[in-house]
Amino acid sequence: MKPNNFRCFDPTRQCLCLLVWLMWSTMAFPLPAQEIAESASNASSNAAARKFYQQGISLFDAGEFTKAAAAFRAAYEKKATWKLHYNIGQAEAAAKRYGLALESFELYLVQGGDAVGEDRREEVTQEIRRIRVLVGVLKVNCDGGAELFIDDLKRGTAPFEGHIQ
Repeated sequence: MKPNNFRCFDPTRQCLCLLVWLMWSTMAFPLPAQEIAESASNASSNAAARKFYQQGISLFDAGEFTKAAAAFRAAYEKKATWKLHYNIGQAEAAAKRYGLALESFELYLVQGGDAVGEDRREEVTQEIRRIRVLVGVLKVNCDGGAELFIDDLKRGTAPFEGHIQ
């Protein structure tokens, strides 16, 4: 004799629950005009980010590492996700732009936090150790308002705070 409660495994009840859940989860709820506009804008940004990301992958595979890093940065500008810092770091390291690679890998670990898997965290940490010994320090004294470019990338405007890698 089966107990008559919610937890019984009656196939009819399971099918009915599944059907109700499917109907509810696929219902289209009307959105206010602002949310519709934001949703369309997000979809456009996501598509552009995907395009730049795919372009970065193709450029990386072709050995165009500096251009790949630029494409990954463009993807990040369209949709800022911490995961792109890994791709940027890989491309910059391959292009031997170690300061930029180091910065990207560190941002990847900081912004990714606990979401970074253990194996990937170990891989990136080892790469940071390898690169850190290749990065030098340069002290810049200049008037306020002066812009600093490294490898054609604007890295800051004086006065500078902290280290720029």
